[in-house]
Amino acid sequence: MASNTPLILDKPEDWSIWIDDIQGLIPQNIWKLIDPDAETHGNILQDPDFPEPNNVNELKTTYPELSTAERTVYDQMFKYYQAALEKYKRQDKGLQEARTLIKSRISNAKNALLKGNESPREWLATLKRATTVSEGFVSQRIANKYQEIIRKTPTNMSIGVWLATWEKAMTEGIKHNIPEITAGRWLRDLANVMRPLSEALYVKFINGSTNDAKNNPERFLEVSAKIREIIRSDLPKGRLRGELPLPLILTDNQL
Repeated sequence: MASNTPLILDKPEDWSIWIDDIQGLIPQNIWKLIDPDAETHGNILQDPDFPEPNNVNELKTTYPELSTAERTVYDQMFKYYQAALEKYKRQDKGLQEARTLIKSRISNAKNALLKGNESPREWLATLKRATTVSEGFVSQRIANKYQEIIRKTPTNMSIGVWLATWEKAMTEGIKHNIPEITAGRWLRDLANVMRPLSEALYVKFINGSTNDAKNNPERFLEVSAKIREIIRSDLPKGRLRGELPLPLILTDNQL
């Protein structure tokens, strides 16, 4: 079973996926205040000042001292204060939740970089400076990870776990446009991995790898889903899981 453990920001190659994940967990009205990639940001509200009677009449310090007309003005000021206070509280709560989320999703080394008196926006800017590196560096690390995964040969029992790991590698590879998955190479790699489990799948994937309509890397989840269907199929006793007759695996328009 695939792990749902959240990604903890630690290494340079983590940044792009980590920040996308964090953005997805923070409400948009809060994210626009702290987005480290934005050139401009929304306004962070300040706790509004409580209206005092002397704001209406500097000679009066209590509400009963105010005249009827002055009380009307004060009441309007108080209603505005209440609305502003509620808006401030909602925003402040969202920012505090963002701070908690960020701290819970970074390594101890990265946590040491953050100062308690800084805003979530400043935290994200600090983390970005300390973590991001060149796109070439990240792409190479992701390509190496992809190669490491496809060199592993899953068993009938471990194929589900392997697929989850492969899907993550494909997601990162597409995001960073690594050459290892272009021009049908991902399907040829998948064919070689699947060959010990199913010669029919191997043939199907090899044939699909040269078809421009079928070898788009964006289709990897469709292919992965078909493999999972085969894994879960009820098979006759004695037949190797995944080794199905060709017509039962994938038709030409399914790959």
